Formats: sequence, C-alpha cells, structure tokens
Amino acid sequence: MSLHTIPVNHALQCLLFWLFCCFGHMALAQEPSQEQKSICLQKADTLQSIGVTSECKDAFHINQLIFSQSPYLLSHAFNPIHWQEWPDTGIPESDHRLIFVSIGYSTCHWCHVMAMESFMNQEVADLLNEFFVSVKVDREQRPQVDAKYRRALEAYKGEAGWPINLITTPDGKLLWIASYQTPVQLKKLLSRLGSLWQSSPQRLQAMAANFSRLLETAVNETGQLPTKSALESLLVHAEEKILSRFRQENENSEPVFPNEHWMAFLLMQNPQKNLSLVAERYWKIVNSATYDSIDGGLHRYSETADWNAPHFEKMLYNQAQWIALSAQLYRHTGDPAYIQIAELTHKWADSTLRVDHGYGSASSALSVEGEGKYYFFNESELRSLNEKANWVNYLTSEDNLLVTQIHDKEAMERLQAIRLTRNPPYRDEKVLVGWNAMYLSALLDLYEVTGSDFLLSKVNQHAQFIWENHWQSESKSLLRSVYQGNASIKGTFEDYAWTAYLFARLSRLFNNYTLLNKAYLLKNTISTSTDQRDYELPSAFMPWLLLNKELSLFGKSEQIALSWSTATDSELNYVGRLSGLREMYSPEFAGSRYFANGKGWVTAKLDAKTDSFLIRIELKDGWHINSHKQAKNVVATRLEVPGYEVDIDYPATEMLEASYADQPLETWSGDVMIKASFNSALKNADFSEKMAKNSNIAIRLDLQACSESLCYLPEKIALFPLPKTN
Repeated sequence: MSLHTIPVNHALQCLLFWLFCCFGHMALAQEPSQEQKSICLQKADTLQSIGVTSECKDAFHINQLIFSQSPYLLSHAFNPIHWQEWPDTGIPESDHRLIFVSIGYSTCHWCHVMAMESFMNQEVADLLNEFFVSVKVDREQRPQVDAKYRRALEAYKGEAGWPINLITTPDGKLLWIASYQTPVQLKKLLSRLGSLWQSSPQRLQAMAANFSRLLETAVNETGQLPTKSALESLLVHAEEKILSRFRQENENSEPVFPNEHWMAFLLMQNPQKNLSLVAERYWKIVNSATYDSIDGGLHRYSETADWNAPHFEKMLYNQAQWIALSAQLYRHTGDPAYIQIAELTHKWADSTLRVDHGYGSASSALSVEGEGKYYFFNESELRSLNEKANWVNYLTSEDNLLVTQIHDKEAMERLQAIRLTRNPPYRDEKVLVGWNAMYLSALLDLYEVTGSDFLLSKVNQHAQFIWENHWQSESKSLLRSVYQGNASIKGTFEDYAWTAYLFARLSRLFNNYTLLNKAYLLKNTISTSTDQRDYELPSAFMPWLLLNKELSLFGKSEQIALSWSTATDSELNYVGRLSGLREMYSPEFAGSRYFANGKGWVTAKLDAKTDSFLIRIELKDGWHINSHKQAKNVVATRLEVPGYEVDIDYPATEMLEASYADQPLETWSGDVMIKASFNSALKNADFSEKMAKNSNIAIRLDLQACSESLCYLPEKIALFPLPKTN
C-alpha cells in the first residue's frame, strides 16, 4: 500500500494511520532506505512486467529482496516482512532468533495464493519480524535447497508441494515443515513457536534434534556401480513400474504429469514392445488442452487424467524434454508429424521465452486478466471463425471455451490474432544455465533427425552465450542464473553436467577441440552430487553418464567420477540415472546399434590377441552405404579410433548408378566387413592394458545409407567394441 492512496479528506483516518506508523510495531517503523527506493525505481519496468505495481517513491514496505536477481523474489519485495535471500554460505545468519524459510517459484499457483493471503498480511508480518529471521528461496535458483527440504517434507507428510515453508533453529536444525498454510494456521503457529522459543528454547532444541533426523534420509549413501546383470534387473523393474503407473492414470482423480523422461526410457528399454503405448500417450497429450495447439508449447500438468484441465504454466524444461521425445519417436517411426510438434514447441519457446542471454525459465499461468485467461475464448470469438473450421473437444469453464485442437489454417490464424490483442502471461526471464543446456541438447536431438544446419548453428551460437555469461574465468566456476545481464548463484551439479554434456556433443558434431576443452574444464571443476533422484527434471546423473560416453569418443583415458546411490526408494525416483547407465552398458551403445531408421545394423568386435577390430555392417535389401572413397553429392564412409592410428582394410566395392548421382558410385550393400588394426608403433603397456580391459577405446563411424532413389542424412555412430569371443 502507498501513502498517496489515502484519501486526503479522511483526516481522522490519516491521523490514526500516522500514529500507528510512529508508535505501532517496530516492523512498521522501518521505512525503506533511499538505496532501496533508488533500486526500486531502477527496476520499475521489471517490477511492472512481473505484475508488481507498487509505487517506489511512496512504498511503505520495501525489503531486501528488491536487490534480488530473481523475478519470483522481486515479487515479494513489497511484502511487509523483512525477507532476505538464501545466502551462498548455506545457512542464513540469525541473531538467536528462529529462522522461517519459504520456498517457491514464479509459476506456482499456491505460492501466489499464500503470498496474497499471508505474506501481505500485517499480523503475519509482525510475528515474523519479531520472532524470526525470514528467508525467501526461489527453488529454481537454489534446487539443492529445495531438494533437501522437499525430501524432508515427503518423509514427514508422505508428499510434497509448493510453497514449502519451514522453521529451523538458529543453527539450522529443522523444527517444523509444511506446504501451503492459511493465514489463521500460520499466525497460530508463529505465535506459539515464537513465544516458546523465548521462554523455553531448550524444549524446541530437543524437538529439532529429533525432527532433523528426517533430513538424514535425504542424503543417499553411495557405493559401487551395479554389475550389468544387476542393472538389467533394475531396468526391467523400472519399466514395469512406469507401465503400471501409466495404467493407473486413467483410474484415479489425481493430477497427471507428462513425465517425458519415463516415456523416453520406455522407448530406450524396449522399443518394439513400448512404441505403440508411448505414441498413444504422446498423441493423447498433444490432442488435449495440456498441449497448446494454437501457439505451441506444453503445459506443466493437468488436474484431470484426460489432460483437458491444464495448469497453465509452461516450463522450459518441459519443452526441452518434449522436443527430445518427439525426435526419439521420429527415429522409431519416420512420421513427420513428430517433427512438426517439435518445431511448433521450439517456435513457442523462441517467441515467448527467448531473452537477450538465452531462454527464460517459464511462462506463468498468470496474466493481467487472471490465471489461465490468456488461453480461453468466448463464444462470440469462436463464432467469428470460418464456418468450415473444425475444432475438437472444447470445454466450458466459467463461460469461456478452451480449444484443444483445431484443424483449419484460417481459423488457427484468427485465434492467434485474438491472442495477440491480449496481455501475455507473465514470464520468468531468469536464464538458468542447466535448463538452457538441457534445452539446447534437445535441439541437437532435433538436428540429428532433421539435418538442419540452421538449427545446429543456432545451438552453437546459444552455447557461446552460455559460456560468455555464465562461466567465470577468474574463479573457474559456473554461475547458475543470469537475470537482466547479471550473473549470480553458484552453479549446481545439474548445471555443470548438462553444460559439459552440451559442449561435448557440439565438439563431436563440429570436430572442435576448443569446445571439447570447455567440456573437460567443466567436468574437472565439479564433483558429483550425492542426490541422484529425479525431480521435475531427470537426475543430473543422466547427462553426467552420457558425458562419459561423449568424452570417450575422443580417445581420452580419463574417466569421470561415478557413484551409485544405495537408497531404497522406488525405481521411479531414479529413472534418469538408470537411463544414463543403460546407455553406457547397453549393446546398442557398447558394440552395436541400428542406423538409418532400422535399415542398417552395425556391430564392432575387439580382438585383444591380434590388436584389431572387426566392424560388421548389415544392410536390408535395396539399401547401401557409400564406400570410403570420396564422391560428389554423397558422404563417404569414414572409420577412426580417436587417439590412435589404425590401418583399415576395406572390402571390395560395387559400382552403382543412382538417380541422385551424375556418375556411378562405389558402394557396399548386404553384409559388409571392415577390419582395423592398430599401428604397431603405438603398442605399449598402457595400450595393452586398455585392450585387455576394453577401456575407453572407442570407434567413430561416419556413414550415409541410401537406396537407388534417396539418401538418409549422414550419421555419426559411436561404438565401444565388445570383446571378441572365440
């Protein structure tokens, strides 16, 4: 509230208000400093863009969050609570008072509700300011803090949701934790604990000592990686659990989430068995209100199992996983409809989340008109459409209509034009390095199935933005968040893992050792996390394990640090790391794999006795690959073992006249055998040991599969040869 909003003619009200300000609670006497007001004025446009409309000059409450580099925290800068940010040191400093921590994020519905009901409530503020040190946390900036207390809330309540509110002793021992609280509940709790802390602090210390043991369950013990046979059992069990959970979606009334990485895991684990189920679920979501068929983009979840009651925020990480899943489905089916959805999703992210330094983290459900209102149409707007327009499954909600599908270009353009007249949803413009790297990696998945040079160049350009804005060369550290050009917050394991994986992939695609060195620098700067669970994103152990695969392609002898959680949680909490390990151990990666959408199969065997490889390429009838000899308009087959010189024995070629070539081509078809032997000059004890252990010896195979009338895009295949058995 601003002083200038008080009516001048209400003299008595003004007098009472002035007396209250001067002699009331101490919290109200602390007017904003000139520095706070100055910063507030500098951020006026930013505050307005996130829906904060307080006047800086006359604002009666401005707290320390006005200095924040988080839109979510800035939205609480005018609360009458003396909020401060969570510090880099890990535990907020306290003057012997209890610590109240509230964790939320910009697109969280109940966070906004609690902010309006409780954090703008003067009675709540008075209690917090007197008895507590109050700390606000943006969970997207501080995922490790969020994960720690989310695990504690799950252990205590059986489930977790946001906002997460908790109280600790001054030394950080957990005393109380819960999710959303009404103002009545909160005031009662704060008054009771605040008074008890003043009169009998030893009682609360004893309670906190017992309660804090819950947090010990959030720290996973680690041990050795599982054997391949043990991993296979875990993979099968996880597959069964996911399939069971998907079947249950139609039988309960709980909110449903896309869980894109679960679908990707099913395709990886058993594509023949699971393809139809994953495709059916994919299109059920796309053809529902959870996918925005007008502008593009996937909403975070739906309140109902039919996917037609979405919660209207759109997160960058959902778009990343949806694009990657779409590319994966295209690999298995060749259906261009998956590419269309991936490109529409990317188009939305480019038009809505793109900011100067990368991609913002989310688009909120809130806009000036209210929650979700941007996405609804009224009857008169729909009547204005072409009579031939064919929209499917629209829902009535508060006299508004929600279009879930539409199959008419003219009608689609009309609805897009209507939306352009509205105030768009608020967006969180902070650029999170891990989320951006994950999104760019998804675009690389899309590139690998489309061959779009424009897309590859774009990813490379954005990767350079990441390096320029997030990497601190002096301290050799990665900063997690950039907001309006200001970098802050120490990078997490998630940030390092996704960013290193991105640069390793780019280094392979561009054959660029400068990019590779950046990946190695990131890898060598951070140690692995003990928390290997999936949360909204799959565990960062997934890109970390995939990074190991990418680095091995360059013949490097270093191994990244790996560990394995011995936690007994459900496999559903660890699908991310299982996916990464399966990719490392699976035959498709280790020594054989499909290419050209299943038209070809390649296998590599290692014979340690003769220091040689045998590469076998099997092609379906009517398909061939170009030989190792260069030719116009096609890509020659190229084999190399990074880090080693090899002598390659290629088989005889066949001459083929193809419609796409102006002269006969030398090709191979059917069953192709290529032998590669190591140069004897490189043989030494280190090399022999590697041969015996099959450690970090990788093969890179570049090839292009064609029929007589068309060619697939060139492919780069990574193989870790299997030991030859006699």
